[in-house]
Amino acid sequence: MKKLFFLAFVLFQFLASCSKGGSDTPAPTPPTPVAPTPVESSIAFTIDIDPGSAIVYAALSSAQTIVVNISSTLPKDGATIDLNVKRERDNVTIWNTSVSTSSAVNTMKIDSLKPGELCIATIVTTSKNTASNNATKSFKIARK
Repeated sequence: MKKLFFLAFVLFQFLASCSKGGSDTPAPTPPTPVAPTPVESSIAFTIDIDPGSAIVYAALSSAQTIVVNISSTLPKDGATIDLNVKRERDNVTIWNTSVSTSSAVNTMKIDSLKPGELCIATIVTTSKNTASNNATKSFKIARK
């Protein structure tokens, strides 16, 4: 009988010493999820100048209109299109223009072309959101 009381006492002490609740410290708050940054499409564009098999576009006057078609999804804030025309023989800039756009179709003009002077036109289209998102195209042009 003494053993039974002793065993009941030990069992009571064991059960009483077990914790029934959580700790006094609150559970950690999970971090707030960060919305993913949308990925911008890489800039892609075409131009309507096709020099054909001659590899040099023959302009008929001192001015030549070109159309830059941005074929990729336009960046949220638009794009900048830079047009630079240099003489091939001495690398001197003869025409430079820039346009800020949120349109896919953009008409630009090259001016100051002189007869028989071979030039290289370079078009750089850059996202206004991400400066490293850009594309470049070049072609040769000469006035007849």
